[in-house]
Amino acid sequence: MNFLLLLALLYQKPTETFVIIVLLNCLFITLIIHLSQFIRNVKNNEKLLFTQDIIDNTNSIIIATDNLGKVLYCNESISKILGYSPEEVLGDAFWALTEDADFEAGDYNLKFKPNAVYFRKLKCKNGDYKFIQWTDFKHTKNIYVATGQDVTSKINLERKYANLIQNAKDIIYESDKYGTITYVNKFTLKLSGYKIDEIIGKNYSFFIRADYRESVMNYYINNINQE
Repeated sequence: MNFLLLLALLYQKPTETFVIIVLLNCLFITLIIHLSQFIRNVKNNEKLLFTQDIIDNTNSIIIATDNLGKVLYCNESISKILGYSPEEVLGDAFWALTEDADFEAGDYNLKFKPNAVYFRKLKCKNGDYKFIQWTDFKHTKNIYVATGQDVTSKINLERKYANLIQNAKDIIYESDKYGTITYVNKFTLKLSGYKIDEIIGKNYSFFIRADYRESVMNYYINNINQE
C-alpha cells in the first residue's frame, strides 16, 4: 500500500522525484529486511519442529525436572514404553504412577552425580513392570534432564541365564586374569562342601591337588599364550 502511494506521488509531483525515490528505496530495503527475518523465523521453527519430532520418536524416555524432582517436561516416547501420556506424569505424578520406590525427594544440587548410570523398576499404566536404565545430566542449576532406555528384555535374559547357570549340574566358576575366583554356582558349593566365602577371592590353584597343580597351571598358561 505504501509502495503504491509513493508511486502515485511520483506521478503527481515530479518536482519531488528525488525525495520520493529515496523513500521508495527505504521502503524496499525495509521490505527486504522484514522478508529475510520472516524466512529466518520460518527456518528456525522448522528446525525446532524437526528436533521435537526426533525427541518424540526416539526409543528413550526423556524427562526434565527441577532440582526437587518435579517433572517439568516429558517426551511422547513414554506413551509407547510405559503407557502414560506426557501430561499424566508432570509434577510429582511420575514417581507416584510408576511406583518408583527408589526415588527420594530432596535437592538434586546436593546429591547429583555426573555420568552416573542406574536402573529403576517402574510400573506401566497396564500394571506391568519394566526396567529402565537412566542417565542424568545437569542442564542448569535447577534443571536436570534424564534419559531412560527400556532394558527389560536384557535384564530378563540375564536373569534366565543366571538361573540356568545356578541350577546347572556342573561346576561353573569365573575368575579374573590372575586366576582369582570371582563367582561359583550353587552346584559347585554343594559338590565341594565349601561355603561361598571360602571360595570367592581364592586362587583356583588352591583347590587343585598338590601333585596336579603344576600341570594344570601350565595348561592354562599355555592356552593364554596361544591366544
